[in-house]
Amino acid sequence: MALYHRPDSIDSEAQQPHHAGLPEEALIASDQAEYDTNSVLTSRSVKTLAIGISAVLAVLGIAFATSHAAVHEAGDVSSLLGFSGQNASAPCLCAFDVDRTLLGYQDILGPKCPDNKVVPGVRDYAYLYAKPPGYGNLTLSLLSQKLKSTFCSKCYVGIATAGGASGDGEKAVLVSHLRAAITPRAADILPKAWLSRTDQTENPPPFVAWCGDKKKHVCIQKIVEWYKTKNVMIASNNVYFFDDKAENILAFANSSLGFNAQQVSCASRDPDGRNGYCGGRPSEVQEKKGVHVCQTTS
Repeated sequence: MALYHRPDSIDSEAQQPHHAGLPEEALIASDQAEYDTNSVLTSRSVKTLAIGISAVLAVLGIAFATSHAAVHEAGDVSSLLGFSGQNASAPCLCAFDVDRTLLGYQDILGPKCPDNKVVPGVRDYAYLYAKPPGYGNLTLSLLSQKLKSTFCSKCYVGIATAGGASGDGEKAVLVSHLRAAITPRAADILPKAWLSRTDQTENPPPFVAWCGDKKKHVCIQKIVEWYKTKNVMIASNNVYFFDDKAENILAFANSSLGFNAQQVSCASRDPDGRNGYCGGRPSEVQEKKGVHVCQTTS
């Protein structure tokens, strides 16, 4: 009958080292050689491990430097994400009326509008059709000159005006001032020229001329949709509109779009009070939620 031998039943002789029976001097020499071999192997393993770690750290360093350079070249992380401004905040839109908002009464400076600026040779026909010669020199309000100092400098921009924004000269001046006031990313998206039509029909966004009074909120929605086509998603509560007419501002309160609107040129009004006079001022452009009209016209 075969017997099953447990491992502890193996002869003790079989467990002896292969160099059993060698003289003591030979044993010492053999052990030393084995120790030296193990030391060499251990040293090589450590060196190999160190080289491997160094290589990994080098790769990580290159990756970090590359990503850091990419962010630096882009300006900031928020611009890479499609946000505007210095902070990683949600994108916003500032949209403006033109006449008596971005522009003041033609050729009127001090003492009534001392902060405005006349642009000689650029015709502005707004509200002067019936007064010979039917136009004046385009006159910038303080708002259009100092737009960069407002919170709108971190936003995307657009225009919704009931008039036609006169000729190409006026349109070019307005676009230039808007582009100079916003971030490089926002300026890259904004068209360099105002696409207008020869007839008095509504212009395409983001510069919407012939947008009827009391319907500006509808035109603003079209501007928001236009930015979506540029992969810029702007929430309704981050949309701000500025106009000198109370009726255009109050129309926003009656809509369900959820946009914010604020009246400007409050301190300077036409004699009938319906229109602004000198145009908007930077202090009137505030990041306020809701619909706000001038106290004198509310």
